[in-house]
Amino acid sequence: DGESVRTIYIETLKSKYVRDDLQFYLSVSNPKNCEVGEVTTSMFTIKEEREKPESYVAVKDAKVNPKAGEAYVKINRTGNLGKTVNFTVKTKEGSANGVENYKSVCKSLTFLPGMTEIKLPVPLTDPKNETYFNVVLEDVSDYGTFTCTRRGREYNDFSFHL
Repeated sequence: DGESVRTIYIETLKSKYVRDDLQFYLSVSNPKNCEVGEVTTSMFTIKEEREKPESYVAVKDAKVNPKAGEAYVKINRTGNLGKTVNFTVKTKEGSANGVENYKSVCKSLTFLPGMTEIKLPVPLTDPKNETYFNVVLEDVSDYGTFTCTRRGREYNDFSFHL
């Protein structure tokens, strides 16, 4: 008579980032000297026992290089890095015109688990000194929140000077 149950130990490593529960499948195949039952695949869940903080998405900074013809908007994520967070980023006119001075951007972006930064290029067409455009984050998925920080204060949008 042989074994009918086998215990398998899988060592898990604790990530420095708190994340959602993880799931994986384990399949049994190609047995030797035995038969496999009807169920050959099972799903397992690794429970995250630490408190799961919220995800925070924020426009943090921009670098404008008129000679290269682009501005780069830096969008950061902190908090729960284990989730996928979807959102929309849009440019809005300030004193700079979305046709004459830069090309308007409206783009859906995604932070995949573990991602902390996205750099969004904004093409410049005819940048003028002392003009600016704004960046707005919208439709942030799940329970994530967003802020735009400048000089220690929070805003609903963020201005970038050309």
